[in-house]
Amino acid sequence: MIAGNDKPGFKIDLHIKDLNNALDCAHAVGAPVPMTAAVQEVMEWLHHHDCGGSDHPAKLGVMLAYELGTAWGKPMYTVNPTNVDELCDYARLTGIAGLYRRAQTHVLNQKGIAAIHAKSLGKRYEELKAVAGKARKKPTVLSDMRYGQIWYVPSSTSTIGQMYNDANATNPFTDKDMTAGSIPMSPEQVLMKARHADIWMIKTGQDVTKLTLDNDNPIYKEFDAYRTGNIWTCNTMTTAFFDEVPFHPDYLLADLIRIFHPELNIPGKNRYYTNAQQQ
Repeated sequence: MIAGNDKPGFKIDLHIKDLNNALDCAHAVGAPVPMTAAVQEVMEWLHHHDCGGSDHPAKLGVMLAYELGTAWGKPMYTVNPTNVDELCDYARLTGIAGLYRRAQTHVLNQKGIAAIHAKSLGKRYEELKAVAGKARKKPTVLSDMRYGQIWYVPSSTSTIGQMYNDANATNPFTDKDMTAGSIPMSPEQVLMKARHADIWMIKTGQDVTKLTLDNDNPIYKEFDAYRTGNIWTCNTMTTAFFDEVPFHPDYLLADLIRIFHPELNIPGKNRYYTNAQQQ
């Protein structure tokens, strides 16, 4: 355009195909996209007037810019960012050194659909949180198990620590609050703080039973939750925990409320956690 070359570069029929895909996706998630539908009508009009094979870079935007510039007597500029990568740095981490995640998405439609989806998820999460707040008892929850000589427990500012709070449960390690997600402790320190925890939640990459715990460390038998059998485990290798929870935290919150407050009768079955006694 700077060089004076305003020759279009994308066929209208191909754009109609992309618009149909966008509308189908929006309808599938219940997202209203009136502007996309309006643009599709313009493209369909051009198609039915034998312009389907013509090229265009974003004709409607250019026409609008021209009309506004003429009306206001100001220069107008258009941009058509077909693909952008706007991930924040921490969202690029993959857990593999030197390998980072990239995102190639369209800046306009993608952001609108993402905002609507996030609003919908946030509503369900807040609804579940409100239900959990009605529980009369607030159980104390022990987390995970030792790895080597270290037992990592969630701080109150960690994601899991916050979700325990939202599920109306007590994290016995809140006075060890740190900015880090997990607090490294010795098994003896954990026993001192959480011996009388009501529930034990274990998330690991394998199936865990009471026999597994017996073979791992005799200290586990000292916890009340071990003695009562109130041990719940999540095998991250056989469930979609890491794939789903970042995008659907409400799935995990529902699991937690069912376990912490069974009297509330949250509909459905647990998605990630099962009782170690039942394995």
